[in-house]
Amino acid sequence: MKKALHLIVTYFVFLILSIIFGTFLYMIFHNALNFIAGDRIIFFQLKVFLPAFLYISFGACFFICPFISIYRVRHLHGILQTTAYILICLITWIVIFPSVYYIEKKAQRFYQSEKQEKLLSKNYFRETEDKIYFITKNFSPVLNDEGKIEYETNSVIMDKTENGIVTYEKISDSEPNGPKAKAKPFNEIGIKNAFKFEKIFSLLGIGVLVDVAKKSLEGGIWTYLQFLTLAFLLCSLYGISYFFDWRILNTYAIFVTTICIIFVNITYYMPIFEPFRVKINDFGFLEILSRHIEEPLLFTANTFFGIIFIAAGCIKYILHKVKKQKA
Repeated sequence: MKKALHLIVTYFVFLILSIIFGTFLYMIFHNALNFIAGDRIIFFQLKVFLPAFLYISFGACFFICPFISIYRVRHLHGILQTTAYILICLITWIVIFPSVYYIEKKAQRFYQSEKQEKLLSKNYFRETEDKIYFITKNFSPVLNDEGKIEYETNSVIMDKTENGIVTYEKISDSEPNGPKAKAKPFNEIGIKNAFKFEKIFSLLGIGVLVDVAKKSLEGGIWTYLQFLTLAFLLCSLYGISYFFDWRILNTYAIFVTTICIIFVNITYYMPIFEPFRVKINDFGFLEILSRHIEEPLLFTANTFFGIIFIAAGCIKYILHKVKKQKA
């Protein structure tokens, strides 16, 4: 009983610490995202902290149960511990995740506001792949040929080729090849280069699943239960926490499988996968299932592999008991 309670306490400690640390990193990223050279950095803003805290809380739900499964690899203690783990999974997906969603809905009025487009500041060098820009004046609003307001300024532009030319030209803030466009989704190209955005974006891809989960909650209990097949699959990784005789292999198996599960589920919802998703969901058994379930392919795959992992854990447990009795 003490070991089971220890697992629950460990769960809450790791969940709280991961949310606090994740929120801290998210706020750093948010500041970098919106930073303009010359601006004063304000680290803590309630309107930034609250959505960051809620987003990280959503994301933590996807990883906490696999993490506890990894923790269990080195702290293996019987049926009561397994019962405690099931309780942990239920708390995560039946209590915490919907509660965070409810809090977010209520809190949106406090932090939602129109995003103001920031203009690049003058007197700073900004280096893209082929040019270096030095803006000499602040941007000013002008009417373009279509009658819309855009912002223009003058800039010294240095060509980075071997026979580079220095020119003094007018540039627009909305110019497709300008320093602002090259820096997207950041405001400053130097920040983008420092953060290696492509790698960060891959880590933030969990937002796709967070959005899907929110939509499923908006759709009611039945649609949320369909989404919970992903939660079921992630929680079922507990079944392989002592599948191998070597602990390092169990840890590696849970870690790699978690990444694969998240990656496959994210990829499934990407636009590039949509034609295939529509075709296969209209095929055979999945077509019948689609009358009651929105994503029958993903629902079936997540459920199937979840059952496989649980069955593997049960079989391993039975074999271990038989071997122990014989000994």
